[in-house]
Amino acid sequence: TAAFYREVAHRFAASGELSLSWVALDDQMIAFDLSLNVGNRIWLLKTGFDERFSKLSPAMVLRLKVIERCFESGIDGHELLGGPDPWKLTFSDSEVEHVSLHGYRRTPSAAARYAYQRSVRPALKQVASRLG
Repeated sequence: TAAFYREVAHRFAASGELSLSWVALDDQMIAFDLSLNVGNRIWLLKTGFDERFSKLSPAMVLRLKVIERCFESGIDGHELLGGPDPWKLTFSDSEVEHVSLHGYRRTPSAAARYAYQRSVRPALKQVASRLG
């Protein structure tokens, strides 16, 4: 997972579309966002905060600062992505559905990846949930 996000960060930094945001307290980062600035929108990919400071709600402070930056910069929106987590509904009264499309070449290896994604992986998840 870390390698994936590093690769995304490198590629979008090269095109000037990487957006990093954070909140610091006494020169210590206590909340951080990895986002993309694409199509005049900020797309949140990964966020986190130092739980030692949870009483200060650093992630919520960061979210408000990013939204404020969107208004100040004329950015059309801040896409939080993922499921409808309760904290996300603090910032909106509606949801936008995003759809993923996967394309596969007509090769044996691509067919195997498709079969895995479509059939094998869901079956493995079901088994894992029953065991867990």
